[in-house]
Parts: sequence; C-alpha cells; structure tokens
Amino acid sequence: MKDRIVWGGCALLFGCGFVWGKISSPAGFFKVDNIHDLFEMAGAVATVIAASAAVMAINSWRSQFTYGEKYKAVRDFHAASQLCWDAYWYVSKSFDLIPEAWANKNIDNWYYDEIDKYQGAMDKAMSSLHTSYVILQHHLSDDELNVVLSGFESFMKEISYGCSESVSYRVECCIMIEEPRDRYSEFMLAGMSRLDLIRTAMGKLRGSADKLFLKYGRSE
Repeated sequence: MKDRIVWGGCALLFGCGFVWGKISSPAGFFKVDNIHDLFEMAGAVATVIAASAAVMAINSWRSQFTYGEKYKAVRDFHAASQLCWDAYWYVSKSFDLIPEAWANKNIDNWYYDEIDKYQGAMDKAMSSLHTSYVILQHHLSDDELNVVLSGFESFMKEISYGCSESVSYRVECCIMIEEPRDRYSEFMLAGMSRLDLIRTAMGKLRGSADKLFLKYGRSE
C-alpha cells in the first residue's frame, strides 16, 4: 500500500512538472523586484517545508501509536492466556466434589461454599481471556488471528463442556434415593478425559499466544 502511494506521488509530481513546463510565463515572472518579495518567497518555501515535516511527523507518530496499541493488545492476551489454569482448576474441583454431592445434598449452598474460591478465579480468568481476545481482533490481520483462533475456541469449548458435565453428574447424584457409589468411577473417568482435553486446548492456546508475544514483544 505504501509503495503505491509513493509511486502515485511520483507520477503526480512528474505530471505537474510536465504541465508547468507547457505553461508560458510572462517576462520577468521569476524576477524579484525587492527584498520584501524575496522574504515572502522564502517564507512561502519555509511554510511548505514545515507543513511537509509536520505531515511526516504525524505519519510517524500514527505508525508508532498503532504499533503500540497492537503490542498492548497482544501483551494483554498473552497475560490472560497464562491465567487459564484458574479455569482448569475450577473444572477439576467440580469433578472432585461429585462423590460428596449425595452425602451433602441436604446442606444449603454446600457446593457453592466449597467451590466459591475457585469460581471467582475462574470467572476472572475467562472474562479476561474473552475481553482480551475481542480487543485483539481489532488490531491483528486475519492471518495473525488465525494463529490464536483455533486454540482460543477449543479452550473455551472444553471449559464450557467441563462445567456442564460436572453439574450434570452432580445433579444426577443428588436426585438418587440411594448413594450411587457404582457410578462414581464412571464420573471420575469422564472428568479425567475432559481435563485432558482442556490441558491440550490450553497448551495450544498458550503456545499461540507465546508466538504473538515473541513477534511483537519489546521492552517497555
């Protein structure tokens, strides 16, 4: 894009020179009658030079500002990806509590009291990750976004599935008349399988975030 602008400017400059060369000027057109006129001409030239320098400075500032904003978006996304473990531990704890659900089903808010500290950390981690990804979309090209898109979507999906499954298994235990001891191993195996998928997705997400950070990273 920048090359097109440069070549376009050169073509326009050449065209202006060609047109100017075809225009006949009256005799004495370039003659300076007095020192006042000379200073006016010098002032006009200085104004043009100053305007050109200002345009170049603005373009340079705009480029630096854009890069700075992109770096900040990448940095925030990278930091958010490092908090993914908080979501993982929430799902892990949810599965761990399933064997205790039946025995505590008549205790008000038992599950929420047990999971509360994990819940807060998980909510913060997921909110930070989602927000940073939305911002990242405004600063990266489609090709750059594709680097993180797969890992991001996989992680969000696996966490969602893990949360839904743990709730489903816990509710299933609570509605049983007798304690479903024979189902616990089934639930635990399902939980381990889901946690494996979450770790895989998390590794993919963090790896892609590392690549972006290495590309745009710099000392602040």
